[in-house]
Amino acid sequence: MEEAKEKILQKLGMSEEEVEWEVVEEERRFLGLLGQKVKVRGRPKVGLHVVKAKSLLRDLLKLMKVEASINVANGNTIVIEGRDAGLLIGRRGLTLKALEEWVNMAISKEHYPKRVELDAGGYKEKRKKKLREVALKIARKVEEEGKAFTLEPMAAWERRVIHMTLKDHPRVYTISVGGEPYRRVVIAPK
Repeated sequence: MEEAKEKILQKLGMSEEEVEWEVVEEERRFLGLLGQKVKVRGRPKVGLHVVKAKSLLRDLLKLMKVEASINVANGNTIVIEGRDAGLLIGRRGLTLKALEEWVNMAISKEHYPKRVELDAGGYKEKRKKKLREVALKIARKVEEEGKAFTLEPMAAWERRVIHMTLKDHPRVYTISVGGEPYRRVVIAPK
């Protein structure tokens, strides 16, 4: 059983926790004394597009000589952790964004329109928290002054965090203006 699992894990490039196991066939020989034959099926708990993206990313990091572990969180997010994970973030997350785009382009031929999200060293979670704080702070300022406030240009996922944070706010609304890569969020009084 362990031997079969190991072969499947090597083929998928995943850890045992990331795979669903099923014993398909079990055959025992002469009262179980002469051993047994087992057929095991292993299926990834995540989509095949995530498995492919994880494999590509693992190969790329090996070529870059970056020491980091790669895990899947929330079904569609690939989390990169380790000593060198900070190298993959880059200034204001630009390297991480480029890496995410590259991985999604590489898997798009077989798995379009499915995409994966990358996070390195918890950067995106920290950034989301900071963006929520900024959104609420600016919303208070807009309420007090009664004037619209335009934020700096942001990536689509960052703008989405701002919009979602303030979507039910009673006295302000948000709108995105401009074209990529200079698209910005405007927070305005209702």
